[in-house]
Amino acid sequence: MARLVQPPPKYTPEEWHASNHLQYFNAEHERAAAERLRDESLRLAHETEVRTRQTQLDVNKKLDQRITDINFWKSELDQKQEETEDEISTMLRFKARVEKALADTELPLMIAQQCLANREKRMKVDLVHDNVEMQLQKVKTCFSCLLFAHLDEIFNVTYYLYHTLHLYVIFVGGRSH
Repeated sequence: MARLVQPPPKYTPEEWHASNHLQYFNAEHERAAAERLRDESLRLAHETEVRTRQTQLDVNKKLDQRITDINFWKSELDQKQEETEDEISTMLRFKARVEKALADTELPLMIAQQCLANREKRMKVDLVHDNVEMQLQKVKTCFSCLLFAHLDEIFNVTYYLYHTLHLYVIFVGGRSH
């Protein structure tokens, strides 16, 4: 059998007032909760904004400090590069002077060696180890050892300076201004 649709039940005015007060109380409760949630959201948004600004200021300050440090060390490196280039130039001039001095000593060295060779050819009593022979030995030692040692040292220092400059150029060259 088919059921007939029955009309909704009717409430008394007291029931209607009680239901109305309950709905009003629930709506008021939800409104207060929504207001608290909105206020909390605004407070958190403001707090986040303040913290973000402070963090941004701190980061900017640290970046500025880092830029200052980098600029300082770059100027120090540039100064060292100039000093190294000047030192290389000085060493090359000194090397040229020592090479000229070495060339100027070839004749006296050859003469000293010839004199020593002639003295070695002497016989018996004439084969004397005297002051002249000692001075000739000093000349030979001085000219042959000291100047070559200076040239070797100049070469080593110049090589080291060129190597240092090369490393600097590689290091800084890859990091353009």
